[in-house]
Amino acid sequence: MKADTELLKSRSQRAKVIASYDQSDPLVVMQTNMPGHAKHHPAADVVLKTFKRVLEALYKQPVEIHRSSDGDYAIMPCKRDVERLKNTLVYLEENHPLGRLVDLDVHYLGEQHSRRDLGMPPRRCFLCEKDVNVCRREGNHSVESLVNHFDDTVRAFLKRALAKEAIHALRRELFTYPCFGLVSHRDSGIHTDMNISHFLSAFEILKEAFETYLSYGLHKGFSLSTLREQGKRYELTLLKTVGANTHKGAHYLFGLILPFFARSVMEGNGREAFLEALKKAASTFESEDLAEQKTPESTGEKAYQSYRVRGIRGEIAEGLPSIYAWYPGAHLSDLEKLIQIMMRLDDTTLLKGEKGLLEDVKRCMREYIGNPSPEMEKKLDCLKKNVSPGGAADMLALVFFLERSDYLLE
Repeated sequence: MKADTELLKSRSQRAKVIASYDQSDPLVVMQTNMPGHAKHHPAADVVLKTFKRVLEALYKQPVEIHRSSDGDYAIMPCKRDVERLKNTLVYLEENHPLGRLVDLDVHYLGEQHSRRDLGMPPRRCFLCEKDVNVCRREGNHSVESLVNHFDDTVRAFLKRALAKEAIHALRRELFTYPCFGLVSHRDSGIHTDMNISHFLSAFEILKEAFETYLSYGLHKGFSLSTLREQGKRYELTLLKTVGANTHKGAHYLFGLILPFFARSVMEGNGREAFLEALKKAASTFESEDLAEQKTPESTGEKAYQSYRVRGIRGEIAEGLPSIYAWYPGAHLSDLEKLIQIMMRLDDTTLLKGEKGLLEDVKRCMREYIGNPSPEMEKKLDCLKKNVSPGGAADMLALVFFLERSDYLLE
């Protein structure tokens, strides 16, 4: 009884908040269809944050989230024709992968405009496709089955969407130019053993790999040893299929980050908790990979035993300082983002010759940021023709991924 009273109070308060807005222009009110009394659930947060992002991208208007014990909701004033607006929102409800889990209502001149006003059929139950109001009235489904479906739908969405965003990030890095001596759509940089075709041909395998790693994070119980063994299998598949080791570092980086990112989202954790979990896992990998008695195999392992440079393993174990020292908040070009990373990252791909090159590159990047003079421009041009900062490129791709996805950790 007390819970029902609290819900009624929350709904009354929500109505007052909506009425307080100027409705001389349409007002979009968004709330998730989370079943049961327990409205606060990480899956519901994903739905609300995702549609906030969608509506802000569509209409270039800020969406304000309001907290409520009846489930959080969001409001967006929108200067659009009310009928066209409602039609667009109905399309999103019916066609977006999460659309069945959210109500996108339109309020205008003190009235709520429904599907019926547009001659549209009522919403369908997301379990049996019947009229949702009939199902609710007849109690056709248990709360548990509805909550499980809601949760499963969100997890499936995250697996597909985050894998797609990771591939998009790698593709965007590949098409970033100028990019020093890295492979790009313009040329192969300083590389004679690979070109853009090798990189593009790896994306389908990487997408499958990323979905696998995300599945681990989205379902409790996976072990780091399982993640490592699966990663080795995909690494062999990539090498056999592509014919060149195009994404060894990026595969390691995203393979470790994606499951912990997904887990943090579905546990309702923020960025700090995500980074702490990631650092702990990376420290375990680092201690195993860089053990003194082990014969070094990869570039990173050789760099550690020769120069005590920890590379990408140390970077992740320290919480990605080459990124979070300036991200988010800095408004930079893609090249400037790459330089910000290069001036901080112990990039083991620059240690194939000698340690001095890595230190020279980091120093040059710091000097350029501090004094972008014509003289420094010439020095930078020289570096562009002679170094291929593969580790920094992988980190740049991670920045691109975070720019499009870390709203889920807010």
